[in-house]
Amino acid sequence: MADNFGFIVQSGEQQCLQDQLLKGQMMALQIIANSTEFEFIVEQGQKDPQQIESRKNEILIKYTLTMWSNEYLKYCFRVFGSKNAKFDITYKKGDETVDREQMANKEDLDLIDGYLKQLDRVYAQMKDLNRFQKGSQENNQGLGETIGLQMTTFTMLTLLTLCISTYVMVKQIKVTIRKQKEK
Repeated sequence: MADNFGFIVQSGEQQCLQDQLLKGQMMALQIIANSTEFEFIVEQGQKDPQQIESRKNEILIKYTLTMWSNEYLKYCFRVFGSKNAKFDITYKKGDETVDREQMANKEDLDLIDGYLKQLDRVYAQMKDLNRFQKGSQENNQGLGETIGLQMTTFTMLTLLTLCISTYVMVKQIKVTIRKQKEK
């Protein structure tokens, strides 16, 4: 069995959704669009692909690396939107904030940056979805369409989180992302 990696996401007081994809073979994490802060840690995990541990504000997901293929990864990224949201990004070692160069080599940092750019796009897409959902509910029409679109977008965000944890194979990388306040 291939090595497994844990993926931790903390969303403060915001709600996290969890779901199961592909006939129960993958554990998926879904993040509500209006989360103002979350962080992920990529590190080597245990060898139980179905184990999931839930705490108050974080979910630890473990699964095998063999569940993902490059083709599937390309598909996930192709369906995302193109608008960009802005995030403040800090890197930490334990509780201490450090320069990003202290956390990993250039190749690893390039990987992380690439996935964070995709996260920007997903966040912008979710933001547009929230506006669409509020408008539909206020007009009391199109609710079924809204729910369908919402679940589709959540699924895309789920795929992104799993791709990040699978392909950024670096131990003890902790990235905290805070959404910048809109002016």
